[in-house]
Amino acid sequence: MEEKGLKEFFDQMAPKWDKMSRTNEVGIRTILQLTGLEENEKILDIATGTGVLIPFFMEYDPKAITAIDISTEMINLAKEKFKDQNVDFKAVDFLNLQEKGFDYLMCYRSFPHFADKKAAVEKFYDCLVPGGRFVIAHTEGKEATNKRHASQPVGKYTNALIPVEEEASLFENLFDLDILVDTDKFYIISGTKK
Repeated sequence: MEEKGLKEFFDQMAPKWDKMSRTNEVGIRTILQLTGLEENEKILDIATGTGVLIPFFMEYDPKAITAIDISTEMINLAKEKFKDQNVDFKAVDFLNLQEKGFDYLMCYRSFPHFADKKAAVEKFYDCLVPGGRFVIAHTEGKEATNKRHASQPVGKYTNALIPVEEEASLFENLFDLDILVDTDKFYIISGTKK
């Protein structure tokens, strides 16, 4: 997968993203409750897009939110939408992020876009405090996600989601995994840093 092509794809999609992408509010709240997001945590939102999760994170009165995306255009829209919120938006490739010390790391609907999943998992580990939690989450099952990606131009920049038990093997040496969900409504892998 080519990083430049992925960035260009999302830059082009940014102006129409909010109109074409649906937000599953119940699903998002379910994920945040299931994964134990707490008040006053330092949150990293990976691939924030136009900031779909920001209002949901704000319900938890976070200490800080850093929201990143590879797409400059997505970040520009998110900054405009949430200009009155205390969120640090950055247009940066996650693997190049220098910041560390996060309590909670969310990778919502974006893990398939990492060309090197092993490097992403190691970076999750580096970014979190001891005991910090990572979350990979989709508010639809892997079959629906894979079908949607395969039918769109972004498919050439995407790895298919595989069963969570198989994907979990990437995380087991670095994290205590305690949430694995693989249904037609959710795909979630989550755990805490060892």
